[in-house]
Amino acid sequence: MVVEKKLALSMWVARDVMADDAAKFGIEEFGENFSKISLSGPVTSAGVGDDGGLAWMKCQPKPGQPQELGPDRPFTHLVVKVHTAAGSKDPDEAADRRANMERFLRSYVPDLTEAWCK
Repeated sequence: MVVEKKLALSMWVARDVMADDAAKFGIEEFGENFSKISLSGPVTSAGVGDDGGLAWMKCQPKPGQPQELGPDRPFTHLVVKVHTAAGSKDPDEAADRRANMERFLRSYVPDLTEAWCK
């Protein structure tokens, strides 16, 4: 999403053949202020940073959707990654953004898995 000619939000959703560790991947992707969070349901690993968040969830594809990456490599998980345009570097504002991202993931993941998973 572009706002005033600047990237404000980007989201990526993809199938995966395994779950990854959100902490390891998140620090590489979002920086040192990334922290793991606990989400219910099929989520196996998740976390938020100052400018986004990510989650891996167990997900068997619905019929008619791609089922495998290749022979003997079935899709078992879904991953969502969200980046926001980090505004101020103020620590209080960063904490608010992390809290907002956690709320977003909590509300978004159930609908995402309903659309993509058996």
